Amino acid sequence: FSLIEMIVMVGVLATLAMFTTVSLLGAQRRPALTATIDTLLSDMRREQAKAMNGEGVTNPASHGIYFSQNTYTLFRGDVYAASDPGNSVIALPTGIQFSSIDFSGSQLLFLKGSGDVSGFNPGSNAVVLQNTQSGEQKTIAVNRLGTVVSVQ
Repeated sequence: FSLIEMIVMVGVLATLAMFTTVSLLGAQRRPALTATIDTLLSDMRREQAKAMNGEGVTNPASHGIYFSQNTYTLFRGDVYAASDPGNSVIALPTGIQFSSIDFSGSQLLFLKGSGDVSGFNPGSNAVVLQNTQSGEQKTIAVNRLGTVVSVQ
């Protein structure tokens, strides 16, 4: 091979390596958002089931989720109380945050017995999760029955 052919070959290989690296980094960011959504959906279903089944049989109560920018909190009762030791705070992974919280009072409350959403308002029924590194966003919307109607 001549020197010019070697230089061209190294340039082609460097370009291929760059594209491969960029595409692999993007692929690593997507699973973080998807995994966070899967966990949140599971927690939403579990809190609704607790409200419907009357967890704490001696004193059944509503259950809900309180949203803040980098965490969400699972709670028991009709109103979120930050000082309640029974709360479970779930931190979002680094680079993932709630960019919009449309639920009234930043909380999604499932009523005891029925599991319906307390004070449901069709215009205030979603949260938006965002990957701050890639800018990718996903919106989770629920209906008055507490069922997730879309993740887009």
